[in-house]
Amino acid sequence: MKRHLTKRLILSILIFVICIGLTILIILMNVKPKVLAKSLMAIDKIYIILGMFFMLLYSLIEAVSIKMLLSRMHIRKPLFSCMKYAIIGFFFSGVTPSSSGGQSMQMVYMRNDDIQYSDSSFTLLVLLFCYQIVIGIYGTIGYIVNFNEIQSIFQSLNVWFFIAIMIDLAIVFFVGTLIFKWQLAERIMHFIKRVCYMINSKLGDRINDRINAFVDRYRNSSEHINKDKRIVFRILGNTFIQYILLYSIPFFVYKGLGNSGFPYIQMLMLQAVLYIGCGFVPVPGALAVTESLFILIFSNYFSRDDIGNAVIISRAISLYLPVIFYGILSAWWMKSLPFEGKNKVENNN
Repeated sequence: MKRHLTKRLILSILIFVICIGLTILIILMNVKPKVLAKSLMAIDKIYIILGMFFMLLYSLIEAVSIKMLLSRMHIRKPLFSCMKYAIIGFFFSGVTPSSSGGQSMQMVYMRNDDIQYSDSSFTLLVLLFCYQIVIGIYGTIGYIVNFNEIQSIFQSLNVWFFIAIMIDLAIVFFVGTLIFKWQLAERIMHFIKRVCYMINSKLGDRINDRINAFVDRYRNSSEHINKDKRIVFRILGNTFIQYILLYSIPFFVYKGLGNSGFPYIQMLMLQAVLYIGCGFVPVPGALAVTESLFILIFSNYFSRDDIGNAVIISRAISLYLPVIFYGILSAWWMKSLPFEGKNKVENNN
């Protein structure tokens, strides 16, 4: 198990590094390396430090949300452990297409800490549900507020944005049904069980008890949330704050490069449009696509000489550097795998 995950980690990092290299190479075709180096030396380091601090807070708030949800299910975990799950999720989401690997790896590490898959999957579904609602709201507001500007820059963004919103709404509906109507999850799991029996009766027998146990615990987790739905609104509040932090990065780069004149809220809302528009792109970290749209959307905010520098610095703060640092931490924590946790989860069910 550990060997498989180690290979997956190395492959993910390799693909991510190659994508970063190609993306930066494309940008540098229009930006002279000497100009970029000069901008890096001249930029106000306070804004860079502030941006990196915001990214750390971003992960910390997710850790708080994970801890709140686990506590609601009577699973007590220290904030440090929840921070570990948040960091692992950020890293694997960043290096896998469409952020597809983050939740599965979080579940692996949570299982190693004696958190059952049913509990971790339900926790991560609530986080996903809140995430999709928040980026949908921010993206829609940003699109409406900046409609005229977006039309003048890139009219084809209309179709792109419409597709993104439809995908977002579909995910919200499906995930919300799984959270609040546990019967759907039960039907899905029993369908999987029937398929396994059709393939091989021994395989069906082998997973029968596991699926039944999963469904029972998942139902229990759903009932905990449905008894007091205020926890979902608290997680939504945390998520709204998270994405204000994330969307603020381009403004810090804008100010750090010595610019002024454009309001913070306007840039934040444009970043929200950019983010939802790239969320479904099947490329690790939405690399190249995000950078290209950044240049289009923020072309009126930065000079021609600064726009290439701005996109590299902004993405370095919000993605490249966190992924590298979190990847090192994830590799270090991988030494504790496969799951052989000694401390049992405190469960008061």
